[in-house]
Amino acid sequence: MVANKSAIGGGGVYSVAGGKLARMVGKKLWPVAEIEVMRSRGGVRGKDGIFRAGWVDPFMPKKLTEPFHPSGNSVCYMIQLAHLMGANPIHLLGFTLQNGLGYQHGRTNPVTGRTTFYADPERALTYLRWLNERFPDRIFCDPDWGNTPVGEVFQVRRAEGSTEEQ
Repeated sequence: MVANKSAIGGGGVYSVAGGKLARMVGKKLWPVAEIEVMRSRGGVRGKDGIFRAGWVDPFMPKKLTEPFHPSGNSVCYMIQLAHLMGANPIHLLGFTLQNGLGYQHGRTNPVTGRTTFYADPERALTYLRWLNERFPDRIFCDPDWGNTPVGEVFQVRRAEGSTEEQ
């Protein structure tokens, strides 16, 4: 399990309460690898009541110990991690950035019982577009998710060796 170092100490589903193990949705204990996501300064609360953090120009950290870009979504953080670990190609599965579409395992989050909600999907999509321009032909979206905002950013290609369910 990988978690933002500033998000796992204070409670919630990812809380490890000072330890290096986490229990998620009643499953076994998992070791935690911490990453740090850069804090963005400033921000504004829109008329819709949603707070949108200040903008940080896109970048890719040079090593795992540097803060990750605050792109606002786990797909962006995991691409940064995969890139730093040397993964090539990187195949995305189950990331949509589309409100209410659901998760890979079903329509609702097993912890909150709610459907997906992205307060600022354009922030993440802007970062993903930058990644795609900066690292062409490295990141691909699984065909099952090709008709989502993430699938519109990246080339759609099934990972070699994967099988389609009949």
